[in-house]
Amino acid sequence: MNILHTETLTLWGGQQNRVLKEATGLSKKGHKVIIVCHRGSILAEKARKAGIKVYELNMVKQAHLINVPKLINIIKKEKIDIVSTHSSVDSWAGGISARFSGRRLVRFRHNLYAIGRDPLTKFIYVLPHGYIAISSAVRDILTAHGI
Repeated sequence: MNILHTETLTLWGGQQNRVLKEATGLSKKGHKVIIVCHRGSILAEKARKAGIKVYELNMVKQAHLINVPKLINIIKKEKIDIVSTHSSVDSWAGGISARFSGRRLVRFRHNLYAIGRDPLTKFIYVLPHGYIAISSAVRDILTAHGI
């Protein structure tokens, strides 16, 4: 499979570590894995050192409309089968791009923050074909919100 992970955050933490470990693990199993992340992020540097192909974009809220066509081009060029998003910011551009491209979309949920109930938040949470909660506590938050 060809899998694209999107990640917004520039610093290094558990979420970025998990993305990199999954990407390297899937690569070792024969999958083509690509990461799209914020320019100059620590993840970009570490992923390249690990032999993962990386695209760097300006992954900020203000760039959603600019990033969607860029991501669609990457998805098509790399023949991506599944797009995996990890943060709220990259879930907008990554999620919309995956859906416009007709690709499967999986959203990872890494944190215990409350999920907003406004219409835009509800929209972004109906885009994915599936969710992966990194813990039972995160799963409970998703199910409490009807996900």
